[in-house]
Amino acid sequence: MAKGLITCLVAGAYTIYDLNQNLSVTAKPRGIFRIKGVSPKVGDYVEYTLNAGDATITKIEKRKTDLIRPAICNISQAFVVFSVKEPDLNLNLLDRFITILEFYNITPILVFNKWDLLTDLAEKEEVEKIINYYNEIGYETIVTSAK
Repeated sequence: MAKGLITCLVAGAYTIYDLNQNLSVTAKPRGIFRIKGVSPKVGDYVEYTLNAGDATITKIEKRKTDLIRPAICNISQAFVVFSVKEPDLNLNLLDRFITILEFYNITPILVFNKWDLLTDLAEKEEVEKIINYYNEIGYETIVTSAK
């Protein structure tokens, strides 16, 4: 019995990173999970067996966090990337994402992208006020651009 972390799911095949052997294997879950209505997710810590090159997920460890969309679990932080222009910054949607992450005890890191598209000084100052507001209430912020 080996232990690993699910890092990828493609067409029902799970890629598991083995925590002890520093290698990745592709595995399928046991049928009992389907009967119980449980599906492994990216981020799950699992136990698996390896027989003649075929790996089978036999146990899913208890999850710390569990998101439905996207179907991931056991995360502690998330980058929330928002454009400051083209499209314009949508603070209502940003606050909704923050609320969902806070509900699940996931630390949001706010990334404000496309800074290079802000050419007007008044526009830049307005966005800086918004970013400073989120910093003041305790969120880590990052400003990025293609340039």
